[in-house]
Amino acid sequence: MNELAPELTQQVLQPAMHQKILLRAAELVVMGWTRETSARDANGQKVRSTAPQATAWCVVGAADRALCELLHLDVYALLGLEVDGETDPDRESRTPRDGALSETARLRARPPSCV
Repeated sequence: MNELAPELTQQVLQPAMHQKILLRAAELVVMGWTRETSARDANGQKVRSTAPQATAWCVVGAADRALCELLHLDVYALLGLEVDGETDPDRESRTPRDGALSETARLRARPPSCV
């Protein structure tokens, strides 16, 4: 598992941010709810919760999307998750420290979007 940059960790730990994340997640679930996957598109196909075409989310997927929207945090990359057969060919050769460093650099360089 990768680690968050210290300043991002402090932001995530604030109770006000918890409230924002949970409120946004609730809004997403009200827009569309699903189960057995983190998110689905308008055709009912499984997609990442952070995908622009997502129209329905499970509770965890909605929280992932809220983290992405509010903090530009890619939970899939942070946790090293593979989604529906997607693999990272370099994953086996990286150490947790390598992943944390690359995630921190990616977060700092990334424009504000969830894609």
